[in-house]
Amino acid sequence: MVTPERTRVLVDTNILLRAIQHENPLCIAARNALKPLHRQNCQLCLTPQNVREFWNVCTRPTDQNGLGISVSGTERHTRLIERYLRRELHPAQEVLEARVFAQPV
Repeated sequence: MVTPERTRVLVDTNILLRAIQHENPLCIAARNALKPLHRQNCQLCLTPQNVREFWNVCTRPTDQNGLGISVSGTERHTRLIERYLRRELHPAQEVLEARVFAQPV
């Protein structure tokens, strides 16, 4: 029996960043954007570039437009994200063919 491939959705780094900022008014919007995709059995994906961007913003000081999260805190957030999202290590073309989900925040 052949199972259909799940729809892959590349999650934008801004969505990931907003989803961890509980004090940010866009946190709920970011999380609510991901919930229906999860319910529809979409494969939420991120790339190594997403992880680098996420790490850079999280660990950058707040006075330099970052979140000022410690390295250990950022590591915890990253592990949690990677538990729910699939890391795309496919050739660039396959990543570009994934349905891109990005919402201006």
